[in-house]
Amino acid sequence: MKNFTISYQVNFTYEDPSENISRLIDITMQSKNLHSLQKILHEHSIEDDVERNENAKSKVIDINSEYFLIVDHKGKQVWKDWNFKEI
Repeated sequence: MKNFTISYQVNFTYEDPSENISRLIDITMQSKNLHSLQKILHEHSIEDDVERNENAKSKVIDINSEYFLIVDHKGKQVWKDWNFKEI
């Protein structure tokens, strides 16, 4: 098994748009190869592990998380998608 570090962008949408936040987080997972890891990631949810806006007074209406970078155990970039940034 190999260790991979996966970078995510997590967007929280609140009833009050002024409370919306975005977080960038890294998690480490093990898999035998990149293809197997990507299969796992399609079913994996990190939304409960991410810090939300503690000062928000309205409710969360949507949570969107997407991974955009995967680095192997040697620190080599093995997959990226820079389209995660909203313009």
